[in-house]
Amino acid sequence: MIILILALWFARNAARRNRQFSPGFSNRPTRTSHHAQAKPKTLYWAVIFTTKTTDNLEGYDSTSHTLEEILKDFDGYLGMDSSRNSEGIGITVSYWRDEESIKRWKMNESHSTARELGRQQWYEYYHLRVCQVVREYDWANN
Repeated sequence: MIILILALWFARNAARRNRQFSPGFSNRPTRTSHHAQAKPKTLYWAVIFTTKTTDNLEGYDSTSHTLEEILKDFDGYLGMDSSRNSEGIGITVSYWRDEESIKRWKMNESHSTARELGRQQWYEYYHLRVCQVVREYDWANN
């Protein structure tokens, strides 16, 4: 149910920005999408990161770009979809081959530094959910 709600939220907000929404691992462009590896044929994992930003975002964009570059070559990382509204509420869903890959990313030094900056400066709050994806499908009107 939560995945359906998130998909609808992403689609609605992507349409507002005149961008095509792409759930999961299709080849259509998304607002922020990094499909580092081919679509898995087995179950995979998703991390849902919901945030509310503060007014002090100094260094946020450059840190985000640095982490995205590291993730492109990070073993077990499959991709990401992300959106943020005008009130600063954002949802990022990252996709992973297995739970071990998520644990290794959590311990990554650059990610740990960014997490601390987020807690100290960038976020009013965040909420993280780790989920196993058991089914996936797409539909597109094109």
